[in-house]
Amino acid sequence: MQLRPGASKAGRSLADLELQVNAELSAFSDDLERLLASLKVPLAFSLGAMGSRKHNFYNEVFQRAGYAELALQVQDLWLQGQRKESHRTDP
Repeated sequence: MQLRPGASKAGRSLADLELQVNAELSAFSDDLERLLASLKVPLAFSLGAMGSRKHNFYNEVFQRAGYAELALQVQDLWLQGQRKESHRTDP
């Protein structure tokens, strides 16, 4: 857990922290393919443009979740200026 070392460094314990999860529900539909397609562009932006090649929080989260190859592929395409191709990749 990465929170423990950070809290310790700040002289705090995990008990001192209030942890919250933020979630957003943006659409309902029976058409799963359409919903997934609408999420690919913003996801490619997050994986490719939010931070640098070396430090991108969203890319690192997807890598830790088991999608390292895909996350790095999307980031590479984005950083090479191939924006449309970056959100056309599939797992």
